[in-house]
Amino acid sequence: MGRPGRGTGVVRADAAALEARLTHAAVEPQPRRIPGTFAALLAGAAAHRLLCAAARLPDPATEADDPRLLPGIPAVLLADARPARADHYSWLGPERIDADRHVRLAPPAGLAEALRRITALGEHRCGPLPAPLPGDLPQLPVPLATCTPLAPAAGHATTPRALTGGGPRLDLARLELFCRAAELLLGETAFTVGADPGHARGRALRHTAARRLATAQHDRPPPDPAHWSGHPQLRHWWTTLTGRLAVPARLEVHRAAPHAHAYRAVVRRIPHEPGPGYGPGPLLGEAVEATPGDAAAFAALAAVTTAAAATPGGAPPPPSGGAAAPLAAAGVPTAAWEDPGWTGGWLADLAGREEALQDTLHRLYGAGPATTPRAPAPPARDFGLAGLLRSFGFTVLHTPEEAR
Repeated sequence: MGRPGRGTGVVRADAAALEARLTHAAVEPQPRRIPGTFAALLAGAAAHRLLCAAARLPDPATEADDPRLLPGIPAVLLADARPARADHYSWLGPERIDADRHVRLAPPAGLAEALRRITALGEHRCGPLPAPLPGDLPQLPVPLATCTPLAPAAGHATTPRALTGGGPRLDLARLELFCRAAELLLGETAFTVGADPGHARGRALRHTAARRLATAQHDRPPPDPAHWSGHPQLRHWWTTLTGRLAVPARLEVHRAAPHAHAYRAVVRRIPHEPGPGYGPGPLLGEAVEATPGDAAAFAALAAVTTAAAATPGGAPPPPSGGAAAPLAAAGVPTAAWEDPGWTGGWLADLAGREEALQDTLHRLYGAGPATTPRAPAPPARDFGLAGLLRSFGFTVLHTPEEAR
């Protein structure tokens, strides 16, 4: 968990009970003298919340209907002396609530709600996870976000590494990057994180399918490009890659299995001196989707992200593609004129195909029940990262096999 910065006061209170340990006031020492008015105002805020709790009045933190505060989660007041500022944030622990009143949020109903929870978990002074933000990265030709995990997982990387990711929209890029950062902190290849069970399952199945198809023999002719090369999203991202970014690349699309509505697309950089003795070129992007056009479009998008972000080693992350489309499309009306050339229309189409794609990938590469197993409820005092993510409605699959 991040520590409050210098000159920062912290006050938290649970309005459901009057307990001294649920109200805490602290000022971290610093070389410069903190103004007396700052300490007085901080103590006054603590006293105000205690009195409201004693009188069973609403918590002052909830009076402003701040959309940043998550329902059912206690609030903390973070106050800065220089410059003078105070805001309430959702308090994330480690002892954020009593065991007999443990709060476990339902999965987010849509992308906006998921991002609210990501913002709370990534608050730089009290959040346990890095916040995926655009920072100073360029947002053209592809929206980019970046974050740096606060600590590496035991037994894995020895130093934190910056992560950069992109997507068709910045909100989707932030969600994907948050999941990747959480997986890195949990153990990278041993866990799959998603905003809800369907999102986590879609990401895990795509990772498994891509890994299996990468080593499979492609003894069948690829699908006819005439049937998918006109996809508007593919045309946009391929033109961006080979035209605007001037990256020499080639695109391959293969069907996962005969008669299966699942395809893997791969974009590779063309070697400077192609010919006998040279490899196929480094991987720039890949995707696994329900149609060849969608797969090719997401592979091209991933390649643009790799090129624009200057990813070290040029290695793209495992494909996630349209796994977040149902979240992005939930509750969002689509205009009649929004065809797949518009991001909103494309996401709506992807959302309609996602369940069938997951069933197909499960049938081809899965084992066990077709539905995502319900993760057992963590102990009431489980404040590890996986338990915290689950309590905030996110899905954490222990292994890729769990998603099958």
